[in-house]
Amino acid sequence: MLMRNRILVPVILIIAISVLSLVHYNGNGYPLANAAGNPKLKIVNSTYASNLTDITGALGLGQTFTVGVVVQDAGLLTGFDVAVGYSMNQRLTPPIIETSYDLRTGIFNGIGLPSECQPYNLRTDVLGDPVYIVRIAEVILGGCQVDGTNGALFTITFQVTDMNATSIDVQQAAAGQKAQLLIGGSSNSALQIIEITGAYFRNVAGIPPTAKFSAPSAPPAIGSTVNFNGTLSVDSDNPTGSSKGIKTFIWDFSDAQPNVVGNAADASIVHHIFLTTPSVLGAGYYTVTLVVIDSDNGLPGIQRTVVFIDPGKTHNVALSLSADKPVATVGDTVGVTVTVVNRGNQNDNVKLDVSYDFQGTTKLSPDNGAVDGNFSLAISSPRTTLKYTVPTANHSPRVYTVKAVATILGNATDSNTSDNSDTVSFTLQATNNSSPVANFGVTTIVIGGAVALAAVLGAVQFMRRRSRAKEASEELLA
Repeated sequence: MLMRNRILVPVILIIAISVLSLVHYNGNGYPLANAAGNPKLKIVNSTYASNLTDITGALGLGQTFTVGVVVQDAGLLTGFDVAVGYSMNQRLTPPIIETSYDLRTGIFNGIGLPSECQPYNLRTDVLGDPVYIVRIAEVILGGCQVDGTNGALFTITFQVTDMNATSIDVQQAAAGQKAQLLIGGSSNSALQIIEITGAYFRNVAGIPPTAKFSAPSAPPAIGSTVNFNGTLSVDSDNPTGSSKGIKTFIWDFSDAQPNVVGNAADASIVHHIFLTTPSVLGAGYYTVTLVVIDSDNGLPGIQRTVVFIDPGKTHNVALSLSADKPVATVGDTVGVTVTVVNRGNQNDNVKLDVSYDFQGTTKLSPDNGAVDGNFSLAISSPRTTLKYTVPTANHSPRVYTVKAVATILGNATDSNTSDNSDTVSFTLQATNNSSPVANFGVTTIVIGGAVALAAVLGAVQFMRRRSRAKEASEELLA
């Protein structure tokens, strides 16, 4: 097996795979025709397919097994970004642990590609307790694509560590963002409709319960209370028992809200408002997961469903601010860059005010000669960058702070004002022939609230979570 690479590589996949022309090859180096059909992404084992159930000891303690992350009818592929989770919930320790992964037998191994094309690993995350996820992102550089008609992207080998059950699933959505799993086709873009099938592991006797809940058929509006009904869940070998044989309900909404855990009386039906942060309403794609545990065997069952929360008309402008030097000498100029991004779904007119704390407050004008920082941010071109210069001649040595504030003009209301402003500071030092300034004792430079503006594969934004475990698991859908 390959050595386990646990280094996270912050590369922007969309840039990496943008090519002017695409040449299509299979493993033998021959050109391909695009495959037809509904793309499928599966977790399979060569012996058990997607149902890894065996109580004979073949999946007993210490045994190992391998699953493949397999594509079918996916056509021509340029890259992928797939995260596989093998814990039903962070409250439940899975009876298996990842020991290695391998791309060498997969369709992205580079065999048969011309010399100008080669596979490139964008990131590999192998996360154990408490999130239990393996995420790999790979791309073919050089303008080539590989055949996604039928083959593995990569394989994962697990070792059995306990006697119980768990699921092995492709992570689909979280924090409002839908994972862009496969990249390819003639447009070299994300495949939008993919049939996804996970796997189930069990090495103990007993019949696991069936988790089943109802969800809204139409997309709920942002900020609305969404009802989920899990009373359809049942343990088939104890259907007449209390709560149809279900002892525990565990709900996870892949947002900033905590899990809901309880018995049938207090957790079989839940009412949920999706949040991006504890104070910001959430919109977009979320994976809702219900895990039920039966009362006779303690076995878990699971259902995962992706729901879409309709954002409606959303106005959201964010900015980041940076300086070209943290330390300058009196008489130098300090360059400041302000990047403003329209993160909503409406065209907006924006007013940008940039100033620094000299003689009270001194306003700065853009280097392009514009009198002010007013401009339009359309959805089709949602980013603009402006340069400013801070003069320091005749300034006293101390720490100076530059502040930028973006305001949406008109009657629109910004849905998240927490990212509308940013500050950056620099230290101004005296020249050799300058008179020293008494009582100069500033020891820190404050750089506040920079907004992450890079669009990573799928434009995934990783939300703030209540705990380190939440943060780690949701980063995997970024």
